[in-house]
Amino acid sequence: MEEILYEHMDFPDPEFPISVLSHQGKPRFHLDLSYHMEMEFQFICLGHGAYFIRDTNYPLQSNTVLIIHPNEVHNWIVDADAYVRKFAIMFSPMVLRNMPIADTIQERLKDVHCLSLTSKQSAKAEILLSGIDDECRQRGQYWQSAVRHYLELFLILLNDALEVTSPHPGNVEPIVQEIIAYLEENYANPLSALEVADHFNLSRFTLSRKFRRYVGLGFHEYLMHRRIFEAKRLLHETDLKIIAIACNVGFDSISAFNRAFRLLTGVSPASFRRVSM
Repeated sequence: MEEILYEHMDFPDPEFPISVLSHQGKPRFHLDLSYHMEMEFQFICLGHGAYFIRDTNYPLQSNTVLIIHPNEVHNWIVDADAYVRKFAIMFSPMVLRNMPIADTIQERLKDVHCLSLTSKQSAKAEILLSGIDDECRQRGQYWQSAVRHYLELFLILLNDALEVTSPHPGNVEPIVQEIIAYLEENYANPLSALEVADHFNLSRFTLSRKFRRYVGLGFHEYLMHRRIFEAKRLLHETDLKIIAIACNVGFDSISAFNRAFRLLTGVSPASFRRVSM
């Protein structure tokens, strides 16, 4: 399992937080639910599957860009036998500081999560993202300026795509969206799959099946991830004692909290607090 930690990204240069990853072939792993403060673009050159972002399921298709805004829960749902070629770029807003054109385009994209590109636009996007990747690896004298330039051109390309095509609305499952909204309000309270299923007049089996198909995770897994996301935020941003954080995010014992936290992050809550401060 590989997990992206909330507000603790591993950038090659922490002073200029941006990274580009490329992948070609069958998926090497299945990403768990992720949540971070950085902007993220997934450029799908070739492949199929689905991507869950915030509360909607989007098709993973060739020549599409998936846009994940800061603090949006997301998950890559991909067939284990699928062939995928893609780029993933993640960056902090500070990378585009004092770039008004980039700011304007990001504002236009704030409610957009999936854009289709033409073949010509896709070829250009691949060149731009490869350029960012090369600059980040080589780090020449003016590499940061080059990265900012390439990234602004990539945003302009997305803006051009938005001018001629409508964003993909995603595949909506209203009952699952209602359940996710309910969990956002109540994840810190004692909850079980049976109680939530009863609340929405569903069987526990139907709830679990719909959740896994739409989100890519089971109900219990989603709830645990959501609680741990909030725990990470509190560990990073507050001085609350760990036992208080455990209670605040819905755990009935410190031992259960420690087990869940270590399972999903690979470290203890105390260790996470030390490295994230």
